[in-house]
Amino acid sequence: METLYALAMGRLHMNDQLMVFDWDKAAHILAVRNPDEALAGLQYDYEYTAGVIWRKGKPVKDEYTYLASTWARPMLIIGDEEIECWRYKGEVPEWNSETKWPQSALEIVKQELNNRTYAIVLPPVDADDVPISIGDVLEFKLANEEEQ
Repeated sequence: METLYALAMGRLHMNDQLMVFDWDKAAHILAVRNPDEALAGLQYDYEYTAGVIWRKGKPVKDEYTYLASTWARPMLIIGDEEIECWRYKGEVPEWNSETKWPQSALEIVKQELNNRTYAIVLPPVDADDVPISIGDVLEFKLANEEEQ
């Protein structure tokens, strides 16, 4: 983005409410989707504001980002998808342009990852081979051991 354009937009919107990146919303989305990588930045100004915030299933805290503006919307970027991800600063007064993974967001990630369920897909079996009681389990096990 052209610097003069950014300055003009900032001046034009200087009395608007400040929008800050919504770390809690991002935490939920990232923990559920678990992409290889995700970035955050200000729409129309990614070159100067965006940085990696998620890599290989974990929050990234050491990359530069600038995530607050009165006119450019803070965005979560996953692959080619851009997701509006912001709140007004008045809703979260302790957050600002330099906030990176506040405790509330880290707790959301932890909770979502702990709640994750996994499906185990087993190959199909004949109904006659499926044990249905403890006696059947033992009989099934003994029969298979004798065959070997």
